[in-house]
Amino acid sequence: MENKFTLDTRELTGITPFLTKPGTIAGTPYRLAANANKSFQGSIVLGKGFILTPNEARTLIDKDPKNKYVLFPYLNGEDLNSRPDQSPSRWIINFFDWPLNRETALEGYDGPVAADYSDCLRIVVEKVKPERLRYEPKNNWNRTVRNYWWKFGAWRKNLHFINGMDRVFVCPIVTKYLSFVNTPPNIVFMHKLTVFPFKNKPRQKNLWVNSG
Repeated sequence: MENKFTLDTRELTGITPFLTKPGTIAGTPYRLAANANKSFQGSIVLGKGFILTPNEARTLIDKDPKNKYVLFPYLNGEDLNSRPDQSPSRWIINFFDWPLNRETALEGYDGPVAADYSDCLRIVVEKVKPERLRYEPKNNWNRTVRNYWWKFGAWRKNLHFINGMDRVFVCPIVTKYLSFVNTPPNIVFMHKLTVFPFKNKPRQKNLWVNSG
């Protein structure tokens, strides 16, 4: 049975990447260079153990104030579509792309490591590491998420520059109701969100989180 497609109320045998009927336009579509760095997918966390309730995050910060540097509000599509203020309902532990500890860091590295935040790392060891170690090392993706279990499955390094911005626009990738939200950038965005960074007045990095 031949598949049928509908475009502008017309039934067709197919739809091309140009959103036309087959044979109308020839050639291969390419990404527009002018659209580079205009939007980004959020981070693929890959581990529910990273996620905390607001009370759990507050308890960790009260226990050791430095924990606030690896604890961030975590925004997903459900928050955007169901919460009146469209604010994050949960928090998340984020070790960025840091090494696990000083022993495994590259020679000359003097930046932060996950082991500097022992309270948060203990949670990830207990709740994330066992899940990650179940990934069989049969391909590069599995080996990466298995070997670097304390990191997100895909931390969006391209989004690091938004910390210098005042606000960013965010919308769900898949949703019945498309809504764009103007939100502070110093949070972790779920992979089911698209982030649109725009140039704004520079702001203090991580002001929302670091203000306590």
